[in-house]
Amino acid sequence: MNADKIYRQLKEKVVGQDAYVKQLSILGFKHELNQKLIADYKTPVNNNLLVVGPTGCGKTFAAKELSRILDVPFYEVDCSNIVQTGYKGMTSVEHILTDAVSRLKSGVRHAIIYLDEFDKVYDQGLDVRGEGTAQQQNFLKMLEPNEVIFKRNGGRYDDSACYLDTAGISFIATGSFDFVRRKQARRSSRMGFDTRPEEKRPLTKDDIIAAGFIPELIGRFGTIVNLNELTKDDYYRILVGSKDSAYTQYQDFFSAANVRLSIDDSVFRKIADEAIEKKIGARGLNDVLGNYLVDAVYDVSCDETISRISISSADGQVAVRYGHRKPAKKARGDDSCADIEMALIDGGPDYDEPERRRLKNAAGKQSRRAEGDLPGFSFDDEAL
Repeated sequence: MNADKIYRQLKEKVVGQDAYVKQLSILGFKHELNQKLIADYKTPVNNNLLVVGPTGCGKTFAAKELSRILDVPFYEVDCSNIVQTGYKGMTSVEHILTDAVSRLKSGVRHAIIYLDEFDKVYDQGLDVRGEGTAQQQNFLKMLEPNEVIFKRNGGRYDDSACYLDTAGISFIATGSFDFVRRKQARRSSRMGFDTRPEEKRPLTKDDIIAAGFIPELIGRFGTIVNLNELTKDDYYRILVGSKDSAYTQYQDFFSAANVRLSIDDSVFRKIADEAIEKKIGARGLNDVLGNYLVDAVYDVSCDETISRISISSADGQVAVRYGHRKPAKKARGDDSCADIEMALIDGGPDYDEPERRRLKNAAGKQSRRAEGDLPGFSFDDEAL
């Protein structure tokens, strides 16, 4: 699959972030070629990507979508829990490799491993000198395309050695790297330079190395790409313009209950404003839309006559309105005594006159079968 085809498929679901999508497309193309090189006993090329971007801008979603397009295993690691091998903690690099092999089996050899919160490796891996290099050293062997030897779970429960060839694995490491910008700001302020947020420039490998990452580790990544924060228009396009958007998912959900969902454009704009204000990120859009539909989901489950849900916004208030279908008429002889009584007594459902007369006739038949009037109401014209 060529890079252009991967790019076009990614853009069906990923809004904005064109530079990131292009790099993922190249990574996917190289990933497939590397598998062919390995099969021919040739050396594959480096295929690791370093991604810098704020939370909620689509980093993880796009990477998962790439693995789906390529039909390869995807393994996600939360690097904020990693500690140095030999120390007590939730995760070490050897735990990562053990778990990846356990979950993916032989598929791990051609997987995409996603290292989320990779910038936390510096904070979590402080050595006895207070330098963030201890855990970084442990990552070197995993990111190098070679055969890695490690002990299961860091050797705590099993001393046996394991082997994993990482040549066919593509690594994507992501993080906000806020600490790098903080260090830059402190250094610039001491030198008297203006450090306003709007003047932030994309981070480079040299910036990250200058902040404390070791050159050997950052050098394992062939490319670095910077992502921007999503704009109001981006949030709007995610809601209404992307394939399998939250709006489309809820439309399919209500359609399964024979209910048509329509949302006014003003509501989507309001959700986009809320996303910008609260900084909830793209993944938070589903939650905001879901909160507007909580009562609608409940009402649809209780009222089978609801056929349409319309959501609009006016003066900052979101209004939900329902459309109802007429109750289906029952077949002759299928009327219960409760239905007949409710139709004939004052204050019952709003049946039209033909339906009321039909129910009256049905009540008369039941009455004659019982050889007497039905209890609780009469059949005089005044009752009708």
